[in-house]
Amino acid sequence: MPMDEEVTQPLLLDEMDDTRSMSSSLEPIGKPKNEPGISLFEAAHQGSFVLLQDILDGQKAFVHDTDASGVTALHYAALGNHAACVKYLIDRGATVDFVGGQVAATALHWATRSGCLDATHWLIKEGADPLLTDENGYNALHLAVHSGNALLVMYLLMCDSKVDVDARDREQHTALMWAAYNGNDVCVDMLLKHGADIHAIDAARLTSLHWAVAKGNVGCMRLLLERGARVDYVDEHGRTVLDLVDDMKMKKKWRQAIHQAQTSIHPAEQKRRNMLILLLPFVCLPFILATFNRYSWFASLVLVPLEAVVMHLIVVYVLLPAPVPEELTRSPYFSGIFQASAYWVLLNWLWTVAKGTSHLLSWNALFVLTFVVSMMFFYKALLANPGFIISDSTLDEQQAVMLDLVTDGKLDQRHFCITCMIRKPLRSKHCKRCQRCVAKFDHHCPWIFNCVGLENHRHFILFLLHLVICILTYDYLCYQYLTVNATPTEDLGPEDPCKLGATLCSYFAYDSFTFSLAIWAALQLIWVSLLLVVQLYQIMVAVTTNENVNARRYEYLQTRIPRKPISMARQGWTDAGQQEDDKDDSLCLRGKIRSNRFDQGCWNNCATFWSPASTLYYSLYDLPNGRITYTSMTMVEDSV
Repeated sequence: MPMDEEVTQPLLLDEMDDTRSMSSSLEPIGKPKNEPGISLFEAAHQGSFVLLQDILDGQKAFVHDTDASGVTALHYAALGNHAACVKYLIDRGATVDFVGGQVAATALHWATRSGCLDATHWLIKEGADPLLTDENGYNALHLAVHSGNALLVMYLLMCDSKVDVDARDREQHTALMWAAYNGNDVCVDMLLKHGADIHAIDAARLTSLHWAVAKGNVGCMRLLLERGARVDYVDEHGRTVLDLVDDMKMKKKWRQAIHQAQTSIHPAEQKRRNMLILLLPFVCLPFILATFNRYSWFASLVLVPLEAVVMHLIVVYVLLPAPVPEELTRSPYFSGIFQASAYWVLLNWLWTVAKGTSHLLSWNALFVLTFVVSMMFFYKALLANPGFIISDSTLDEQQAVMLDLVTDGKLDQRHFCITCMIRKPLRSKHCKRCQRCVAKFDHHCPWIFNCVGLENHRHFILFLLHLVICILTYDYLCYQYLTVNATPTEDLGPEDPCKLGATLCSYFAYDSFTFSLAIWAALQLIWVSLLLVVQLYQIMVAVTTNENVNARRYEYLQTRIPRKPISMARQGWTDAGQQEDDKDDSLCLRGKIRSNRFDQGCWNNCATFWSPASTLYYSLYDLPNGRITYTSMTMVEDSV
């Protein structure tokens, strides 16, 4: 079945007609005849509540008036997502399901088509019927999918039992088909979770999988394949999904979707892949470093990067389900590189360096101590639960949370996770790689193959701190070992002259493996040290990496407050003592975020961080007014 212009016409024309009719109906936001100034419809569209009230109270216009296209002020208020105006107009007698405009749409249709969640909520609460269809056969669910607002789709499915997930439009398209055609994998996932028929066919005998392939969205194809979408359905032209893949040159994306779906369906296969990815650096790293032993220094400088690239390509194109960055960061590849490096550093020290530096007993003891401690905290950070927020609420509880949030105007991605179906506590974030919400989320670290959050952040910092000392100690021991034992270059003879200088050439000539491993460790020291410095600074100013990067997204980091920043003081600390500590803030570099209500001063921030993790962050949804103090890790509100 070639996805030519004739076949795609039903969807494309419906979308174009709907968009055109909506836009054309907006053009004549006209004023009533012989009436100067702003009109009732303009006031409703702009959300000017006072002006709207003045117009109606002064009888300059009436709530049932329509503009030139036959729509009411309620339509325009819904289009602008002005919930207060919507409620006011209905209270003044506006007909909730008044049909008007070129596509015979209600105010609810206008709200859902524009993705206006607040207006949709109040319209449905006031009795708007989500099952009504416009001239194109679209109901509220179809139009919500058109808008791409997954939260709005979720609201309609969960908070209104009358909505039929498989309702069809004039061309027999379901909401799932529209979501697949739009390439919105979040909406596809939401509809599938609510029982959308994956095998439904439209008037052209096309399934949702056909439309996902037509869009070329790997995520949508993967979700449909995971749920058992069939590829042998034949359309009206006798073509299957596989024929469509060939016609649209989608073989690469199709293979990615197939591999990702198989990995999701067969978790044992994913574990096997991850194990191979984890072990590969253990095998490749010594061969790469041993290149300096087998070839000249000049040839080795060319071969070593090539060997590293080959290892990387094996992981990306052979072991990963799909050669995309998201799959690479979800794998233990980077963690395997670090663990392999640590493993060979330890073996090299045992076999070579320790014997050549036996006179440096204290330095060797320091290396062993810091190596053991750093690896202990590494595996603690790797294996620990970083603070995953458990989602065990019932459907009724989820609906109650959603209704509370939408009533407060807070049903958005900052306050609700559509994947975990939970209300997000402050400072939490959903990790796309772990597919979980993490309390006091800092960042996802591919080197520890885990998130860094509330429960393992201290382990992560201790790992970095000891690792820096360990690398410095190891490089110093390697330097002493090579300095004492390496033969000066002038004694090596004229054959194969070295161009790296006398000292480096002597190190390469004596033990190139140890020298190259020391250089590799020193390179890791650069980013580890920078990461440690940044992390310590953020601890002192009480922000996480996520908050530092995305500060503008969080209201509690942008709203200036006249009162003193909050205190997370441990039990026994007095207000006077806290004020004295705050005087020393100048000792710490202060960040650009001045309104951080979690910032209690440099020293108190550090003391709070190193205290036992507070379970408060699993359920902290709002910051109360007034001064906030943490006493025995429990938040209480002081009198202002």
